[in-house]
Amino acid sequence: MDYYATPTTLYNVQVWIPCGEEAGGHFVDLHREQLIQRFSEVDAVLKLLRGHTLTPEQYQSISTGRSNVEKMQKLYELVPSWGRERKDQFHRVLCITNRALVDELEGEHFVVRYREQLIQRASSVDRILGMLHRDKLRYDEQNKLWMEGHSSHMEAPHDQISTEELTSASAGVRRRSEDATSGSWGKDRCDLCHREKNFAEEVKPEILPGPEENQKLYRVHFPQAGSFRCSETELGFEVRAAVTLKYNYESWHCHQTELDMQQWMIAGPLFNIWAEPAGAVAALYLPHFMCLAGGEAGVSQMRMAHFVDGRMTLEEPTRVMPFHAVLENPRFSLWGAILKKGKAMLSSSIHGITLLYRALRAENITLHLYLIPDILPLRKVIDDNERKYKSIRVRKPPTTKPLTYGSHYAVSSTSNVEITPEELEFCYVDPQDEHPYMEIYTQSLVDKLELSLVKQSDRQLIWKALVRPGDIEHSSPSTERHTGGGTGKTMKDHLLDTLKNLLEAEMKEFKSKLTDIKLEKGYHSHVPRCDLEKADAVELTELLISHYGEHYAVRVTTMVLDAINQRDRAERLRRATVAGQE
Repeated sequence: MDYYATPTTLYNVQVWIPCGEEAGGHFVDLHREQLIQRFSEVDAVLKLLRGHTLTPEQYQSISTGRSNVEKMQKLYELVPSWGRERKDQFHRVLCITNRALVDELEGEHFVVRYREQLIQRASSVDRILGMLHRDKLRYDEQNKLWMEGHSSHMEAPHDQISTEELTSASAGVRRRSEDATSGSWGKDRCDLCHREKNFAEEVKPEILPGPEENQKLYRVHFPQAGSFRCSETELGFEVRAAVTLKYNYESWHCHQTELDMQQWMIAGPLFNIWAEPAGAVAALYLPHFMCLAGGEAGVSQMRMAHFVDGRMTLEEPTRVMPFHAVLENPRFSLWGAILKKGKAMLSSSIHGITLLYRALRAENITLHLYLIPDILPLRKVIDDNERKYKSIRVRKPPTTKPLTYGSHYAVSSTSNVEITPEELEFCYVDPQDEHPYMEIYTQSLVDKLELSLVKQSDRQLIWKALVRPGDIEHSSPSTERHTGGGTGKTMKDHLLDTLKNLLEAEMKEFKSKLTDIKLEKGYHSHVPRCDLEKADAVELTELLISHYGEHYAVRVTTMVLDAINQRDRAERLRRATVAGQE
């Protein structure tokens, strides 16, 4: 009953039970009254059903209900006319939005109800153990199970692990949607897609010169079995034993003709991967940027393209997560996630972000606005390139509403600005290629600059930002304001000194509190958590100043220090920065 995979596709179990199907009828029919009376997340359900299960007219009509009960009653007026496919979709959306209630109504879980059939008829049990191994089975227990033979494989794990733990891999919606801790991954990337359970360990690879000019080669050695995610590429690996991995980005251009001929669209970066020994890798996690909850495209349309000697073969993912497609026991060379085209392409939603920079070498105030799929390598390449030309990041909330390939987007503003080009077509560009952007020029910025990004076809607002003078200030020796009497130190220096003096645990607490401190009116966003994770004191100082401006960055820092009981440091920072202004 997983939103992403039925037990058949996840475990290769030769017993297939339709999603949402129960003895006596479908789940949504059997529990009609309970769902009408008790379901509270109705608006979220309607948004997820809109566009495929519900027409725009039906969505609008149901949304006018005055209460959750009335909305559910209106929705259920349509259910009797639905076939199993739409009822299955309804059931999956209910699982996403309120898994606890669905579990309560369903009673026994699939793996409990069909325990004997699974024991007798399941195949590929080694693969099941490999998935369970990541979270719960100790290495010696797993090795013992593998050596005892298939006849006892299904019994041992069930005795050692609770039912909830045993079904963690198949009940992915429950585990990820209920996990609201900071350990869950991808939680700030999309309002529609739920979170992924974090990999056991994030690793920073060694970065080497690649085989071609301006190309990077990543190398990492995993000394033991476990689950890992690369901090530079978002690639994930589950490994059975010690292994050395090398990987780099490759261009989709060489394969674009074949993709077009077979009606496939790019859903993530293309990687060339080597493993030694190859058999040590149990599963590959390929990053993708499709918003599977926000459009008509579903997991059944996603494939993993595998290129060997220039020829493309397609592999069906073992499972598809909100931000990764997973393949077990992969054979290595070139891999990338793709999605079937057809009528769904026009409504296939893509996680998108904006990146905004001020070009310091340009005249007056010139901004560069990028619109790209939300994938880490693209962000890093653009950021590195802009920094190379002495641009500074204007930190505004980057997440957009879901985007679509081929759509054209334009910037509008109430201020007097020049925008070149007038619109951008949203498309995928390989990390190693030059990325298009919009140039926004204005002679001065006295008060504020309002920017709105709209979809040209229907004028839908997908992103907006308010740029203030402090957002684009650049601190330099000639412009920084000196404080602290005759010490010659700037406000930025005092801020940096304060952050440098924090111990490791204190810095971790500081970053955590920084993302939820209450801001003054006019400041609507915090520094993104993803930017804070690896930032040292120097980088954190730059982040604070570029996000809030110098003066308010100091104010925010003192508020956070007070909140984490570092009041002495907060007071010293106040005195040092105020002394030079009197």
